[in-house]
Amino acid sequence: RLRQIDFSADADAPLYPGMQMPIEDISTAKRILLVGSNIRKEQPLLGLRVRKAWQGGAKIASINAMDWLFNFDLEANAVVAPGLLPFALAQVLRALCDLKAVDIPTDLSSDFLEGASEFMGNEDCRKTAQMLSDETEGALIVLGQSAISHPMYSCIEQLARFIAELSGASLAILPPANSAAAYLAGCLPHRSANGADVENPGLNARQMSHNPRAAYLLYNVEPSKDMADGMHTAQAMENAGFVVSFQSFAEVPEYVNVALPLAAFTENAGTFVNCEGRVQHSRAAVQPMGEARPGWKILRVLGNLFNVPGFDYVTISDIIDETSPDTHEAELDAGAKSRPVPCVKKHAEREQGHFELISDPAIYAVDATVRRAAALQSTADAVGTNIGLNPADMDALELMSGAAVTLRHDLHRVYANVVSDPRVAPGSVYFPAGSDIGPSAAFGAEVRIEREVEATK
Repeated sequence: RLRQIDFSADADAPLYPGMQMPIEDISTAKRILLVGSNIRKEQPLLGLRVRKAWQGGAKIASINAMDWLFNFDLEANAVVAPGLLPFALAQVLRALCDLKAVDIPTDLSSDFLEGASEFMGNEDCRKTAQMLSDETEGALIVLGQSAISHPMYSCIEQLARFIAELSGASLAILPPANSAAAYLAGCLPHRSANGADVENPGLNARQMSHNPRAAYLLYNVEPSKDMADGMHTAQAMENAGFVVSFQSFAEVPEYVNVALPLAAFTENAGTFVNCEGRVQHSRAAVQPMGEARPGWKILRVLGNLFNVPGFDYVTISDIIDETSPDTHEAELDAGAKSRPVPCVKKHAEREQGHFELISDPAIYAVDATVRRAAALQSTADAVGTNIGLNPADMDALELMSGAAVTLRHDLHRVYANVVSDPRVAPGSVYFPAGSDIGPSAAFGAEVRIEREVEATK
């Protein structure tokens, strides 16, 4: 959950994030709503199934902060600034309630609905609601990376559940990588293996970076590129008294005091759990190089040195037996309980030069391995080195494409060139996480764009 910043719904979260619809059924779905999702790049194999559904006549709608290039047509396409995304979704819910002649859920506050009023006449929201009101089976609502990284993720998730219940749709929450397995293994501050509660909950990723610790242990993480708020996290690492890094690559950041060589995932046995709960065990393809060791072995030795109980595993099978479900299918529960959607005031009008940040990482910037793959970095999907602005915002700032600018967030800054990008929602700036030119801030953060000559005065 390194790219997540809203953890307010942790207590009600499902056993693991996943899909309520079998993967194979996506290909025959009739209605699909993508919320904060560039599914073609975030989940390419699922994206192909969405395309197949479209080829079979499915209607697809999207609510995003970027006008992503999909390989299927959209029935409706609402492109809004990050802060407006929950309100656009709330308007879809309100329009759907009108079409179904039912009352709006009481969990939605009047202030929240007032914020949604901006989209009252929005044609894309109306078309999305009309699409979802169809009584045919096979509807799916997908929450992607932007939704999960959103500062109001708990609101978005609850709104999506309301809409799913009202429209008869299944809900799919699609976090990155092997997240379902991490949930089941207990890699959470408030739960142990298989969802059991813990007596003394720990801190989530955002709390650890925004409330700096004296020491950090990094497990295959490059904080400035892998965390939701790379700017603040990088500073927390630099200010820490001691940092230990488990890593597979030779580059060691200056703030790291001890680097322990970590076997790559291909050199280690393990477990993968996909979004429908299918458990797949893997064996090491090759032996680790040099002094690298599988992560569980390094952790076991450290646990023994500190005399911590529960570190007596001899083989990886011991760990799998304790943390994996008994069957080959991990059961996905119904998920979050009904809870009030918090009253969050819609952002005020911003000063000129102030924008909301879109920081979704590119497909080949999501982890340390692909960021170092020369072949991948030579493709069109390589990690970007420019800042993208909507053409209208470029004109308002009197900026030419390629101009040198400074991106500011709090006391942090990044220098880059700005380009005109019509995919970006008005009032937003696109600077993907994982870039070599500097760390990005959290999705939806307020940032400022300045000409470089102004920034250096």
